[in-house]
Amino acid sequence: MFEYTRQEFVRFPSRLSAAPGGQSDWAGFVRSVTERGYASGCRGLRTAKSGRRCWTEDVTMWHLVDADGSHHGQAAVFRSWTDVSEDRTGG
Repeated sequence: MFEYTRQEFVRFPSRLSAAPGGQSDWAGFVRSVTERGYASGCRGLRTAKSGRRCWTEDVTMWHLVDADGSHHGQAAVFRSWTDVSEDRTGG
């Protein structure tokens, strides 16, 4: 969906895929993850490598922590996504 190779994607800061104007909303969501270890329920306008935009729906994000308690970044999953060109809600 984001059009990056696996190698690119696992090192790509998620804030950089937030659409212009949506980075502060995404930052707030990530801040919730930092405070609680996870957060869910976010909807975000994201931008793929090519510039194509889409909505991600019902995002859940959490910290990746190993058995020793070392932090290795975040992971996220989302229930669905919609290309902006297909978005009928006025987004």
